[in-house]
Amino acid sequence: MTNSRTTYAAALTAAILLGAAAAVHGQSTTDSERCASITGNPDLAIQHCTRAIESQKFSGELLARLYFNRGVEWAAKGDFDRAIADYDAAIKLQPRAADTFYNRGNAWANKGDPDRAIADYDIAIELDPKDPVAYGGRAVEWAVKGDYARAIADYDTAIKFDPKSSSALLGRGRTRFYGGDFQRSAHDLEQAMKSEPNEYTALWLYL
Repeated sequence: MTNSRTTYAAALTAAILLGAAAAVHGQSTTDSERCASITGNPDLAIQHCTRAIESQKFSGELLARLYFNRGVEWAAKGDFDRAIADYDAAIKLQPRAADTFYNRGNAWANKGDPDRAIADYDIAIELDPKDPVAYGGRAVEWAVKGDYARAIADYDTAIKFDPKSSSALLGRGRTRFYGGDFQRSAHDLEQAMKSEPNEYTALWLYL
């Protein structure tokens, strides 16, 4: 399962928002910019995010993105409780941010709580009905619960919005395999292999 949804657009938006206050916030803005831009070093990013949050010089959407970015880094470290706490704080400040609900859903999924994960994916989809990634995340959790019909329906929607999504094709193929629909499972897995060849998909296709 994916731990975050830090897309180029989201990262760029965060950098623009946090950089806009540079002239006013001085050193704390430097921390905020590093909070948004550092990759591959969660501990360092968390340090900068924390300093920016604790500076008390940010509010509203700017502060929400700081909590969001720190939540992403906690999730990267596997500390999903702290990630959820930061996503909670971000949602209080920015209650219509679909990506925050999606990320919190991922954190609940990684904690083994499919019901809470699905509840967050539901909201993410309500806020952004054409996002294939949220449908894919929810599909995984329906499959975990053994509800293959709902899982396949969500994968169908994800594939409708992103026909070449190898993860959605692989997920639907696996779900159809679990449900005993081997012929259509093989077709999905073949399409997933064409989209993104890898050993994992090849193993499922072999099975």
